[in-house]
Amino acid sequence: MIKTRVLFYPRVPNRSVLDLSIKAPTLEALKATSPVKPMHQDPPYHPVPPIVGHRSLSNTEKAVKGNKYYQITLMRGMIGLPQSTRKIVRTLGLTKRHQIVWQPITSSVAGMILKLKELVRVELVHNIPSKKTVPVGYIKIGNALGTF
Repeated sequence: MIKTRVLFYPRVPNRSVLDLSIKAPTLEALKATSPVKPMHQDPPYHPVPPIVGHRSLSNTEKAVKGNKYYQITLMRGMIGLPQSTRKIVRTLGLTKRHQIVWQPITSSVAGMILKLKELVRVELVHNIPSKKTVPVGYIKIGNALGTF
């Protein structure tokens, strides 16, 4: 025995398909009431003033006046992340955890940081610190964490 499920809906009263009690206005009445609009009208032209010797600043560059660089540290690993996120991390110059890179403050770098906000730590700095060099008269044998 085959069981089928049948849905029962309440009956809808019969309605006429075409209701002729509503009359549409005549074509002459429509022409008389509608204003005549031009087919196409050009928007007003506002010329842009020429900027000579000036570099336009983005919103992020205007917001931070004293600082010039983002110091970006990758705090989380990239295992299990989508390929698009990995490409953004590589574009910023980060390859491994706790690596630090310095990027100039621009809107494109700010957009990349916003996509990685859970993975990175960002600080604003005035300049990129110089690499530590060995003073004259000394020789570097190893680092403090490694063996000598």
